[in-house]
Amino acid sequence: MRFSKVTYTFFFVFLMTLFLGGQEKNDSICPTIGLVLSGGGAKGYAHIGALKVLEKNNIYPDRVGGTSMGAIIGGLYASGYTAEELDSIVYNIDLGEAILSPRKRKMIPFFDKKYAEKYILQLPFDNFKIKMPHAISKGQGTNKVLTTLTRHVHSVNDFEQLSTPFYCIATDLETGDQVILDKGFLAHDILASGAFPTLVAPQEIGGRLLVDGGVVNNFPVKEMRDKGADLVIGVDVQDDNVSREEMKSITKILEQIATLKSQENLEFQKKHTDIFINANVEGYGVTDFDAKKDLIERGVTATENKLDTILKLIPEHCRKPNTFRTIKHDIHKQDSLVVTSIELIGAEHYTSDYLLGKIDIDVPQEIPYNEIVNSIDRLYATGNFSQIDFLVRDDLYGKRIVYQLEEEKSRMYLKFGLHYDNVYKTGFLTNLTVKNIFWKNSFLSTDVILGDKLRFNVNYLIDNGAKPSFGVNYSYRDVEFNGIFDEAKLFDLEYEFRVHNFQAFIQSTLFDRYAFGLGLEYDNIKIKNNSLVVDSDITNLGRNNYFGPYLYTKIDNRDQPNFAKKGVLASAKYKWIVASNDETTSETNSYFKVNSEFNFPINKNFTFKLNGGLGLTLSDEDLPYGQQFYLGGFNEQSLVNYQKFYGYDFMEIRTNNYILLGGNLQYNLFKNHYINGFMNVLSSGKEIKDLSRYDDHFGLGVQYGYNSPLGPLIFNYAFTTETETSTFNIGLGFWF
Repeated sequence: MRFSKVTYTFFFVFLMTLFLGGQEKNDSICPTIGLVLSGGGAKGYAHIGALKVLEKNNIYPDRVGGTSMGAIIGGLYASGYTAEELDSIVYNIDLGEAILSPRKRKMIPFFDKKYAEKYILQLPFDNFKIKMPHAISKGQGTNKVLTTLTRHVHSVNDFEQLSTPFYCIATDLETGDQVILDKGFLAHDILASGAFPTLVAPQEIGGRLLVDGGVVNNFPVKEMRDKGADLVIGVDVQDDNVSREEMKSITKILEQIATLKSQENLEFQKKHTDIFINANVEGYGVTDFDAKKDLIERGVTATENKLDTILKLIPEHCRKPNTFRTIKHDIHKQDSLVVTSIELIGAEHYTSDYLLGKIDIDVPQEIPYNEIVNSIDRLYATGNFSQIDFLVRDDLYGKRIVYQLEEEKSRMYLKFGLHYDNVYKTGFLTNLTVKNIFWKNSFLSTDVILGDKLRFNVNYLIDNGAKPSFGVNYSYRDVEFNGIFDEAKLFDLEYEFRVHNFQAFIQSTLFDRYAFGLGLEYDNIKIKNNSLVVDSDITNLGRNNYFGPYLYTKIDNRDQPNFAKKGVLASAKYKWIVASNDETTSETNSYFKVNSEFNFPINKNFTFKLNGGLGLTLSDEDLPYGQQFYLGGFNEQSLVNYQKFYGYDFMEIRTNNYILLGGNLQYNLFKNHYINGFMNVLSSGKEIKDLSRYDDHFGLGVQYGYNSPLGPLIFNYAFTTETETSTFNIGLGFWF
């Protein structure tokens, strides 16, 4: 069949119309933009710089994916935060500290402040077998930060429903398989993706034990293609392999091991990018969290260098403000919630009274959000939980806070300490702690101190939170000192002081900073002279027993136990001795004593410390030797009625009554190094009326201290004008 020229012309015009119309339609279609952010620890701060440049040019990805730090930045971005908000977040949150997740001292249980701040090493000891920890950090600090920052999407379980659809990569530690996380609880998933081996403990999700996704895929671009992205922008913050000279730390070695695999994968993944941005973070490591400003700027610079290419591939009509990012997340805002109920999940060995006492939130009421965060810190500070999650759920008339608690798997621990001073000499401390023995919320702690003198300390406590707690304590001390016990005060002899002390008490605490209690106390005390062979009144002062009730109150809200810069340490005790076999006293005795230390920060480096002490005999007769007040030395150990007093030897001063006042100016020379200048004055007397002036004893001196990981290292020089003598003392390690 033959066609006319008119027919051919019509057919040609028809085809061109279809082609041009289709071309116009295709030009109007915007590509699905995928943004992939690689892992790299602190170097991932550069991703924020890249997001800043993209947002500035109205380029908003339709999908976000990432690994490790790329997952954390990408997950927060996908939840609705803008680049500027992410910039503000990293400047206001110390991620380095969050990873280490140290317990906040002000929230540590009061009992731990007295008995648990003396160990340099703690190891699980279940079934009498020592176990090594899985990592430096359990991840609780990071988990708390991420859970708080993602609270507005706690109800979102499918990451396709976030402001920007999101996925991240983790590694199954048992199989070595790659795991794509695109459903679940966002904070958990991005933490698992960033659980760097040995730094952060593996995270269990869906029955799988997951670690950092960078082990198998540190730059998941192919996965973005598989999810339908037409155009992929990849931002890489990985380094090339380094030389042996640069591998100077365990972190660098682990980073190098991870890099060996990721470099091979990087070349494969780069082929699937349309725009590859190398942030050029050479010279920075995975733990350089303090370099956030420079790293963010490097991300800005690297992305601006690629901006022409980006703008060519993304048509102008596709570059529009993201209308989904209308919610601003002011991290400085102290928002509040109307909480109507609290739900506790996962606590098998702890009662609700104990848990609610630590949470310390009364419902129903409107609660600042930071109070919920503080309640997490209080629970974690107990040391009884490896991970604590909280979810905000809608309730009938407000919000329900769900606490998901994961108990520490270990119930038995071995702990160790080491100390040297001029009095007790070298001491090696071994502790066995068993939790939840005989009763819920309980623990048994047994100290055995080996050295020149054997010492013991055994504590058992049932901690009932806001309700009264019950405890018993037994301790044994054996120490030598020089003392004068003859009436003529002619013989300054060496004595040995052996003390068995047993206490049973009821105690209530307030905010874990204040304690009030009452109990029964029994002392068995032997004072024996080691200088003379012959037996006399001043040779063997007998083994005597003392029994009676006591009342006490204690305060400890210091910022740190050694070289405190602010806070108060104080105690007051009244004891009534109702039974004794001591022949030196014919009636019951009682006494009252107070010790206090007030720390006032003057500025960043200077702290003024005001110290005070008071000891009063409230009966007509003298206190027996075993219950009198002993002062002198700089030791911190607890021993009956001992009080440190600079300028004099250990327990050199013995009295029935005293008033002590001291001042100390502390200077923080540089990190963990301190210089102290101090003075103290003392008035002592046989009777209270003798305490009329502060001219009995006077001492002053200087001290250098270093707050080391093994405890405080102290070099102390003191001088007294009374006898014009001086003392030099050394203390190495935590006091016990």
